[in-house]
Amino acid sequence: MKRIYIVIVLTAIFAGIFAGCEDQEDTWDDYAGNGRIRYTGKCTDVSLELGWESVVVSWKNTLDPNRENILIEWVGGEQTGDSLLTKDMESCTIKNLGNVTYTFRVYAMDKEGRRSLGAEAYGRPFSMAHEALNGFTPVVTKCFPLGGDKLVLYFDRWQNTLAEASLRYYKKSNPNELITLELTDTDSILKQRYYVVEDIDVNKDVVVERKGQLQELPGVDIVFTPLPLDVHQRIFNSDFVREIQTHYFIEELDENFINTVEVLEFDYDLSTLEDLLYFPNLKKVILGKNRYLYEAYKDAVKQSVLADTAASRFALEVLHELQGVEVERYNKHYFPNPLSVLKEQGHSKVPTTLNYLTATGITVSPSDQTGYNAHPKFLLDNNQATIWNPQQINTFRQHELLIDLGKVESVSGFKVVQDATNPISSPWDTKHNFRPSLLKVLVSKDLASWEGATFDEDNEIGNTAGEITLLRMKQPKEIRYVKITVSDQAYYANFGVILADFVAFSE
Repeated sequence: MKRIYIVIVLTAIFAGIFAGCEDQEDTWDDYAGNGRIRYTGKCTDVSLELGWESVVVSWKNTLDPNRENILIEWVGGEQTGDSLLTKDMESCTIKNLGNVTYTFRVYAMDKEGRRSLGAEAYGRPFSMAHEALNGFTPVVTKCFPLGGDKLVLYFDRWQNTLAEASLRYYKKSNPNELITLELTDTDSILKQRYYVVEDIDVNKDVVVERKGQLQELPGVDIVFTPLPLDVHQRIFNSDFVREIQTHYFIEELDENFINTVEVLEFDYDLSTLEDLLYFPNLKKVILGKNRYLYEAYKDAVKQSVLADTAASRFALEVLHELQGVEVERYNKHYFPNPLSVLKEQGHSKVPTTLNYLTATGITVSPSDQTGYNAHPKFLLDNNQATIWNPQQINTFRQHELLIDLGKVESVSGFKVVQDATNPISSPWDTKHNFRPSLLKVLVSKDLASWEGATFDEDNEIGNTAGEITLLRMKQPKEIRYVKITVSDQAYYANFGVILADFVAFSE
């Protein structure tokens, strides 16, 4: 009986199974309308190669026999477009694009026009409005009109991406004759770094034309938009301006100063002297006169230097040869080697006409900061052999000293004298590391009202061994009190400062 029951049960089960096995396609029809949805294989690994007003779109196709075409669509700003390609293509160049960021979508399509899922990439092609062009060499970095019919050009550093460059201008002697000066021919003018264009009308258009390639876009020659030169625009170096302001007590280099000044003096480190070419009536340039080096050490100590000696030399030679400007040089400042344009003046000496205020009634306070025997009174004795030398410590300080002249005096300026420890016989003496290069000087008649003694409250001073600096005021002032602020100099973990003299003088 058990065997009969088992057979009956199994028969019933199989009958139920086969009765319930409806075709799966019928099931899809019930729930998906016309059957299962089948997507064409999606394109992958979409990438962009940005070109000049164009983009190369690349992708990878998947293995799908139903793929009939490739569709690319793009949109950027208000511009849209599409392209239908054959099924096996895996790249496409899209041209005539603008200066916007585009979205590119790639689809595979079957023969009924159904799309795969899209694959996207984003990019902005290069164009004349692209900021990458701003970094391309302007060719001419500065220009200086000279003598009414000349233009001095300073060129940018040579770049291998520059293929061609020329200068277009009108002749002074024939105002209707347009000249094109090739700058990149066989005897490349550009590689000279500087050039004087003669017989040029600087009041008419002067234009630089350029052709080259961007580093980001090799192999594509770009004809850049002509670049007009504003030949009357002055672009001064900031350190050059600062040196003139502090020396001549002027707030700005206005037209009157630029067009009338005949003598300019420079004493401290500069980037370049090329801006001298902006001064049309310049007669003389004096270099290093106001740095009074210790005579015994003058060949052993660091002198004033230029960051760009070649550019400065060219400017001085042009001014001397074409404008007759004299160039006087003291010691070995600015140029390590002699130049034919320089009139050597030898060693610069402190004027003997100064009247130093060294009366016994002059005092300085505080007498000794931190209780250390620093001898601030030695600043007043006009004796280079005695020095003010606060104790060296391991933290930074600013020292403020108040000098009382004892009574109101007419003062023209101050003589600042550095310690004269011998740099030749004692090069390792640590005193060499603590000579200051900046002093803040304020003056007052009554301790109630203070003003800067010179153009700037902070004054640059020469800091070689034994060097003397004269801090002159614009005009003599009636003062009694002088406030000096000087900062510690750092040497490894030590902080300290050393100074021989700070003496008021009249002239």
